[in-house]
Amino acid sequence: PNVGKSSLLNRLLNEQRAIVTDIPGTTRDIVCGDIMVDGVRVKLSDTAGIRDDADTVEQIGVDRARKAIQHADLVLLVLDASRPITQQDTDLLALASSRAHLVVRNKSDLPQAAGVPDGIAVSAKTGEGIAELLRHIATHAGQPGETLLTQARHMNLARNAADSLLECAQRVAAGDPLDLCAVYLNDALRALGEITGEQANDDVLDSIFSTFCVGK
Repeated sequence: PNVGKSSLLNRLLNEQRAIVTDIPGTTRDIVCGDIMVDGVRVKLSDTAGIRDDADTVEQIGVDRARKAIQHADLVLLVLDASRPITQQDTDLLALASSRAHLVVRNKSDLPQAAGVPDGIAVSAKTGEGIAELLRHIATHAGQPGETLLTQARHMNLARNAADSLLECAQRVAAGDPLDLCAVYLNDALRALGEITGEQANDDVLDSIFSTFCVGK
């Protein structure tokens, strides 16, 4: 509790999504938000701080936090690097050890305490280290420069585009009229455009077919 998880979420989202106070246990439910990291959509979840002395209502949030850890692709274990590590921190490190995780040493803008585990030094307050943290998240989310599709609709559109491209290639190989081939190519471009938000115009098709050499 009070290590700056909610402040870090707000910094990563670049908006005040989570409520931040100095009172331990402010976050009781899971607060989520999406960001794009190297072309990959990443869902961030800010959970309740896991502690043993939570009240009845907060304990529900703690239980949800434990479940979220088990389902997360990557756990960001946020520690307050300005204060000595506690037994509770040690227990959390053990809990996260069974999952892919990153230790995030928050509050790097303050004097650092000895004995805090190595990790990525950041300051949710100043933004220091956030770029490095995002780079580490990117290596877990996908290869740099590689775009992954995470929505079922986008996956279906990509499959439709692949099918249309295959049909177009087969039509070209069979010597069918280019106007007919263009129908399938246009279908593929339209499907990809729905994913990227861009739509190809006739100039794109003309440019593609201008390189074709059709034999008789």
